[in-house]
Amino acid sequence: TLEIIKRRQTWIRERIHDQKDSKPLSLTVRRELFSKLIFQSITPPGIQPNNGE
Repeated sequence: TLEIIKRRQTWIRERIHDQKDSKPLSLTVRRELFSKLIFQSITPPGIQPNNGE
């Protein structure tokens, strides 16, 4: 649902803000977060992306 996506975007925005406070967020990390957000927004809730682990 849209609310879940909004909540995730807020969470990611907060995470980016937290990391900016400690050290600049690299472009790679930001791109990774963004692709994760895109993946999660098209993935049904409850299914976690497999980070190749």
